Amino acid sequence: MARFVKRGNSWQYEISYKTKDGKFKKMRKSGFRTKNDAKAEATEMESQLNKGYNPDKKNITIYEHFENWINLYKKGSVSDVTYRRYLDNLSNIKKYMPFDTLASMTKQRYQEVLNEFSKTHAKATTKRFHTHIRAAILDALDEKIIFTDFTRNPVIKGEKEGKKKEEKYLNYEDFKRLMKATESRLDARYTSPYLILTGGATGA
Repeated sequence: MARFVKRGNSWQYEISYKTKDGKFKKMRKSGFRTKNDAKAEATEMESQLNKGYNPDKKNITIYEHFENWINLYKKGSVSDVTYRRYLDNLSNIKKYMPFDTLASMTKQRYQEVLNEFSKTHAKATTKRFHTHIRAAILDALDEKIIFTDFTRNPVIKGEKEGKKKEEKYLNYEDFKRLMKATESRLDARYTSPYLILTGGATGA
């Protein structure tokens, strides 16, 4: 049951709640113009607490949440190359939003971060940065740590030009030179040359 106190010209609500480890804590918020305004938000908050809202974690930084998330869900379940990409974006989070918390982040602030990131990265890289963060934030929503999805429908930009299609693949002359060089280095002790030849012969 919420408790209401008038402080000066504004109202404050206080809610007692039980944490998952059985301890009782109090949640307070002030600055409401009327008691009815305080009651309305307190009622909504009590409803969320009854649904499993977990306010104890909302003030951790996005960096901390993402680090915990990749260790829990990605480490050992994805390839080393993919996991390194998650670690790269962990570093990017520390660079671009080191102090932003789950509770303080807004949709506007998140868009500002993506815009800043996009100034020195290609659009595809910015999209991957967003996709990784969004996956972690959706789990925070599932766990009822937060209730607002600030990652929903951002504008993805990229001012650094990505690789052109022709730069991603060997042209025919380079391909022939690679096959010839590989054939000259065949050695039964090493599998890599055989894999390259197989890939070249099959179009893989």
